[in-house]
Amino acid sequence: MTYPLDVVTYGVVVDGFCKTKNTDAALRLWRGMTTRESSQRGFPFFREMVTKSVQPDVVTYNSLIHGLCVEAMSLFEKMLSQNIKPNVFTCNILVDVLSKQGRMKEAFQIVEIMSQTGVKPNVVTYTSLIHGLCTLGHWNKVTKLFSEMVSHGISPYVHTYNVLIDYKCKEGEINEAHQIFEMMTGKGEKPDMITYNTLMDGYFHIFNDMKSKGLILNIATYNSLIGGFYKVGKVSEAKDLFKDMLDHGESPNLITYITLMDGLCKALELYNLLKINKLSLPVYTIIIDGLCKTGKLFEAKELFYNLSAKDLHPDTRTYNIMICAYC
Repeated sequence: MTYPLDVVTYGVVVDGFCKTKNTDAALRLWRGMTTRESSQRGFPFFREMVTKSVQPDVVTYNSLIHGLCVEAMSLFEKMLSQNIKPNVFTCNILVDVLSKQGRMKEAFQIVEIMSQTGVKPNVVTYTSLIHGLCTLGHWNKVTKLFSEMVSHGISPYVHTYNVLIDYKCKEGEINEAHQIFEMMTGKGEKPDMITYNTLMDGYFHIFNDMKSKGLILNIATYNSLIGGFYKVGKVSEAKDLFKDMLDHGESPNLITYITLMDGLCKALELYNLLKINKLSLPVYTIIIDGLCKTGKLFEAKELFYNLSAKDLHPDTRTYNIMICAYC
């Protein structure tokens, strides 16, 4: 004769294992329980584990998550058996969870059920599937699914693009990531902070990799990095890159200074950073204009009158900037 074991029984056993410092056996017992029983039975035991100072590991959590997913699927099947039609939100929850777990076969089975029950996948459905395929490194399947989504008249949104950009950046394929970014903006989709942060992490990884290999960065690379850091509000990193560029003997160009001016929005910081460097008149004119526009008239005037000491002569534009500032 056999008797069913309940949580109390398991608790007594695990308590004994813990008292004898046999935590491995306690973990194995818990995993066995979550495999055989529902996750609702597993949760009290999980709490018991924690109170007994048995440290859960990734397998522990995976077991519990698996149990929850099994219950969710069981509930979904019960819903179908009772002729209750799921909607797109119901299905998206399951597709998202399964995709994040890498259980793509089951995720696509949900999509098939959606088709059978007349529920149309939306951009959230496709984005979840794309994320799951990216996690598994199945890029060919990703491109095929992306094309299918577009062919069905479903436009990708910012999160869809972010998933694609993130994958390419993690693969070190920064040029491809930037192409996706260009495609995104070209279709009128506005990037968010996640987009920029992901791209900058990718660029910075390439930057560090190039430096570690002794490769020389050119002015275009520096300008792209500096501008990117400003876009995501990383002012300190942008200024550090500019200093690094000067330290390595790379001469800033007009684009560099325009990028710095635009990013800092406070020309005084740039003025203090650059006053020891000899620049061309157009660059000084840009700096003077920025100082005037931010109310730093004293600094603008000082820089204006110091031009002659640098063998530079103000032109019409430079004079006009000063006249407009004081009128």
